[in-house]
Amino acid sequence: FTFLLLAMGILIFKMKKDEDALEKSHRIRYLSYQAADEFRQSSQDLTRLARTYVATGNPKYEQEYQNVIDIRSGRKPRPDGRTISLLDIMKQLGFSDREFALLEKASANSAGLIATEVEAMNAVKGRFKNPAGAYVDRGIPNLAKARDLMFNQQYHQYVNEIMSPVDEFFDELDKRTEGEVARLAARGKFYMTLASIIIAVLIICWVISFLLIIKKVVVPVNRLADDVAVIGAGDLAYQITTQSSDEVGMLAESLRKMAGNLRNTVAVMSSGVDDLQQSSSTMNTAAKTLDNGVDKTNARAQSVAAAAEEMSTNMKALEGAVQDTVSRMNVVSAATEEMSSTVQEIAHNSARARVVTQTAVEHSNSASSKMETLGFAANKISKVTEVITEISEQTNLLALNATIEAARAGEAGKGFAVVANEIKELARQTAAATLEIRGRITGIQSSTDETVTEITRVGEIISDVNDLVTTIAAAVEEQSATTREISGNVQQTSIKMDEVGSNVEQSTEVAASIARDIAEVSSVAASISVDSKQVGGGAEDVSMVAVKLREVASRFKL
Repeated sequence: FTFLLLAMGILIFKMKKDEDALEKSHRIRYLSYQAADEFRQSSQDLTRLARTYVATGNPKYEQEYQNVIDIRSGRKPRPDGRTISLLDIMKQLGFSDREFALLEKASANSAGLIATEVEAMNAVKGRFKNPAGAYVDRGIPNLAKARDLMFNQQYHQYVNEIMSPVDEFFDELDKRTEGEVARLAARGKFYMTLASIIIAVLIICWVISFLLIIKKVVVPVNRLADDVAVIGAGDLAYQITTQSSDEVGMLAESLRKMAGNLRNTVAVMSSGVDDLQQSSSTMNTAAKTLDNGVDKTNARAQSVAAAAEEMSTNMKALEGAVQDTVSRMNVVSAATEEMSSTVQEIAHNSARARVVTQTAVEHSNSASSKMETLGFAANKISKVTEVITEISEQTNLLALNATIEAARAGEAGKGFAVVANEIKELARQTAAATLEIRGRITGIQSSTDETVTEITRVGEIISDVNDLVTTIAAAVEEQSATTREISGNVQQTSIKMDEVGSNVEQSTEVAASIARDIAEVSSVAASISVDSKQVGGGAEDVSMVAVKLREVASRFKL
């Protein structure tokens, strides 16, 4: 096929080239006839114009006569605008040497004719040639002589001598151009015949190829299409039986591999569907468990928040009591400033009281250390209880000092003793709230027991201090006045009460911070609950997808 198509292409190219050459040959033949006809027609025009001028004497015909000569010789432009001689046109058209020889012969034969025409036309003007042949002699115009020259037998003989080689020129031109056209036409006919043969061979080859394609391609491909239709219907166990070594066989082998891969894929998908369904069930169960845990966490967070709110309320009440105590201490301080002196016994007892108070402070520090251990076990809430415990201990200590000072003040200190009892009561309520929070925190019971023990020891020390305070009170009753040292102690107690108020205020802020943290925990727990529900919904969707995949896999026969 390739060789035939290549030969057909070359043949078409040659036919096109031959057709162009034939067209060019026709065009050259036509233009050659035009040039030859122009030569003959111009010769006839010159004869006609010369005779007309001689007969009429009208100079217009003489001018036209000269125009024909100028155009043919290339001295004036042609009607188409070109300025070229007729001889040059003939050369461009490829006239043969034989044809040019005939034209030259005609030109040579025209010398006598031209001399006769020149003599006749000059006779019309009254110009005659001298013995040298120049037309310089003037005379009367001789029209009769001019007509005789243009119409006598000699003139006709000149014309015949010119036209004879011209006729031969036309014969030569016709033979040459016609032969070239005939040669090109014959070659074109040969090319056409050869093209017809090639086309016939191509048609025969195409028919044979079509039959071979039907046998080798169409029939096996249709068989493969039927096999693929069976596999496409879901029977992946079906085996393609087409066997050949050509491209169709390669296609059949590829389809067999594809069916095997598809069979393996469906088998893997079927086993994977079970795993997917089991995983979705496990994920759904985990989501429900997470949701339940979040609900419990939320409930516990709300309980802790309520306890923190209650503790914050107690701390606010304690803050008010401390502020009231500070006011009363200011009153006591003003009263004690009126005392003028003190006795040695009071000073001695005061020294013992300071020793006992120092011991109480040491035990209080030990209790604070134990409470720090409790704080590390309870994170943020533990830190708050540590502060509350410390404040409670300081409050008890201040209450003890207040009791001592109230005993020293006698009747003036009774109101202060009432305030001290109220402070003790608020401290007791604060300790109770702290114990309630401690009870909600696991792992810190042992630290609480140790703290209780230390508080008991502090109580014993406070009892000793009470005995001393009794002795001091008796001395104060005997002296009926308060020493300046007591006034200083009262002022220090007032300062301590200010510190207690500040600590209580800080404890209130910490309790509020705990409440906010617990609220944030509750919010996060709610968000986790929503996410767990979404996870559960996603697990159900995965389970539905697994069911659909199982339905799809069941359509295939493995």
